[in-house]
Amino acid sequence: MKYTKIIAWNIALTIILFIVADFMAFMIIDSQNPIKDGLRNKLKYYTKIIPNKSLEKNLIISKSLRKIENKNSNKKPIIVFGCSYANGAGLKRDKTFSARLGQITKRPIYNRAMSGMGPQYTYYQVSNDKFYNIVPKPEYVIYVYIRSHIPRMYMGGSGYLNRYIYYKKNNSDYGKKLKRDYFREIFARPYLIYNLNIENKNKISENPTIKDLSLLKLYFLEIKKEMESRWGNDFKFVILLYEKESYINKIRPIFPELEKNGIEIIDINKLSNINFKKKEYQISDNNPHPNEKAWEEITPLVVNKLGL
Repeated sequence: MKYTKIIAWNIALTIILFIVADFMAFMIIDSQNPIKDGLRNKLKYYTKIIPNKSLEKNLIISKSLRKIENKNSNKKPIIVFGCSYANGAGLKRDKTFSARLGQITKRPIYNRAMSGMGPQYTYYQVSNDKFYNIVPKPEYVIYVYIRSHIPRMYMGGSGYLNRYIYYKKNNSDYGKKLKRDYFREIFARPYLIYNLNIENKNKISENPTIKDLSLLKLYFLEIKKEMESRWGNDFKFVILLYEKESYINKIRPIFPELEKNGIEIIDINKLSNINFKKKEYQISDNNPHPNEKAWEEITPLVVNKLGL
């Protein structure tokens, strides 16, 4: 019994010291990278990239990414961002969205999507200089969006500082001033908390709030700005919505400002008049990822819509 208590106290002390060390490390980063009112600085802080070769190997130069299609083609490239839907989880390489794009357009296709990720991972990539040593300037960037990307955007984009981002209303405009909530941030730090918090995660997915939509909009605008800072503005950024129309209506309020800033939004439901969320377009009854039939029908429509 005595040894059990000693072990328990040691475990508790270790956890406390870890939390304190984590907090202090974050405070040091904060002092080195002071946050101003600018949205760009806020978001860069939340997805702060600490120089880490192992991290960059896993997230920038990753074996989890699909191979480049038509790598030696002289045509202008297309980049695909997103999660497992865009990556092509459950599909052979030649049946994925990026492969279909390559087969039809004969362009180089860089599939930079990774399972379980969302806008935070895209932002991590485009704000990392090493990304631009691998991926050339494209003519089109296509981001495949699904509803799970809203809760995912609250996880730190670097994959090292994975934690929820809580931000509070600071004035009438949620998008202008974001404040960190240190208490919640520390205790809701890892992916484990995120994945165990199923109820809240599903709630955010199904019914995004004004604050959720504000942050989603901010991510897309800043992703575009990061790319423009390296490539200029003569490329097209497209968001491909792979969701039911009933859900798309919930995020529609952010569309006007995104479109005003040059982001094209494509709703596959309106593009095709088909509900691709039906089981016939899924890999299986228990696996909602798009099957080869889905991308076989969607890709030509997207190519035609964009004039690729």
